[in-house]
Amino acid sequence: YIESKRMALLIGGKSCGPYKKLNTIYSYSVQQQKWTLLPIQLPRHMCDIAAVLTNDEKFVILCGGNTDKQGYVRDIFILNIEEWTLVKSNVCLPETRRFDACLMDNTQCEMLCDELTVFGYLRRVGVEAIPLDLV
Repeated sequence: YIESKRMALLIGGKSCGPYKKLNTIYSYSVQQQKWTLLPIQLPRHMCDIAAVLTNDEKFVILCGGNTDKQGYVRDIFILNIEEWTLVKSNVCLPETRRFDACLMDNTQCEMLCDELTVFGYLRRVGVEAIPLDLV
């Protein structure tokens, strides 16, 4: 949910009818109570994408995903939600597998305020944090 825009995003996914993965991106306007198909699409049909909204609510970081042809991928994309552009990062995920993600709010920490920390996945033994230089 993007509070400043009162909007939610639906990125990729699977269809309910005949099974297929999707490359579409929809926005839901809370104010208008309607879904809109956005003109931008994912580069391939994917589901199981880990998505994180940045603190300034300008970007959504998309990590991994499951594709029709390649299975799980290591790609990271940055979705600019002000300009509706999607750029592939030059950084890849450390493994080819399903990922979940959450964002650490670094704005209150003087030591980390110029960095973005994304916690990429949980292992059976502990938590691994992956600082990424995404741009």
